[in-house]
Amino acid sequence: MRIHIFGGGKLAYFLSRSLISKGHTVTIIDRDRNECTWFARRLKAIVVHGDATLPRLLQDAEISDADMFLALTPADEDNLIACQLAQRQFHVASIFSIVNDPENEEVFHELGITQTFSTTSTITALIEQRTLVDNI
Repeated sequence: MRIHIFGGGKLAYFLSRSLISKGHTVTIIDRDRNECTWFARRLKAIVVHGDATLPRLLQDAEISDADMFLALTPADEDNLIACQLAQRQFHVASIFSIVNDPENEEVFHELGITQTFSTTSTITALIEQRTLVDNI
C-alpha cells in the first residue's frame, strides 16, 4: 500500500517506521527541511520537503497514486485543507487526520473527513473510564 503522510515529529517517524516494516511504501511530506533530512537518513521512505496544502506539491509528490493519506500536523486547518485536497482533487480513497482541538472534529466530519483522531478526546475518555472503574 502507498501511504502519504503530511507532518513530521515523533508520531510521523514511529508511524512511518511501523508501516515500512509491514511492507508499505511511505512518502513523508514536511515543511521543515532539517526534519526532512533527519527522516531521509533514518527511514526507507520517500521524503518531500514542502507544504501539502499546496496542490502542486501534492501533484509532484504523486499523491494521485496513494492509497491512503494521513495528516498529522499540529495545525487543524492545515490538516483539513490537505485532506480535502487529497480526497477531492486527487481522489485518494482513504483519508485520516489528527484533530488537535476536539471541538474541530465535527467540522472535519461535516466537510467530509470522517476518519479523525483526537488525542485529547481519547485521553479524556480513558481518564473518565478509569475514574468510573475506580469509583465502583
